[in-house]
Amino acid sequence: MAALPTGEQIGRLINRIRGARTQKEFAVALGRPGSQAQVSKWERGEVAPDPDTLVAVAQLGGMSSLAEFYEAAEAVDDDEDAPAERFIRALSVEGVVDVYGSVGVPTADLIAAVYAYAERHGFTQRQMRKLDRWRDDYRKATGESQQDATHATDTARRTADASRR
Repeated sequence: MAALPTGEQIGRLINRIRGARTQKEFAVALGRPGSQAQVSKWERGEVAPDPDTLVAVAQLGGMSSLAEFYEAAEAVDDDEDAPAERFIRALSVEGVVDVYGSVGVPTADLIAAVYAYAERHGFTQRQMRKLDRWRDDYRKATGESQQDATHATDTARRTADASRR
């Protein structure tokens, strides 16, 4: 008998099945309103859903059985998100400020370009939150206002949404 997938593999698959839905929307779709914190724990691999909930998650993901869900979870590639993670790590605030500040690239333009890249490459919500933290750190390092940085982010997201239509 094959080993069961790890909690982290199950969590990554749950995150992929959830897709663009919020954790709250996903919990409601599973018939578990108010379980947003539980969905978060599942996705982080801290706890596993009970078997009945896993079957419901599998069905939302187009799978017909728990065995099929486990197979899909075992197949989750740890390195699938690696390019996005490398991109985020490469965005050291100090390095970006040195490079782009020295050539006069406006902060809003840089932030818009970073978010457009992330949207085009399908960054996960977790990765987008990392970018939000990076944006806030970058804003502090450059003296950019919160409003300007948030406006640049919103503009980039609207542009990416429009290009997908």
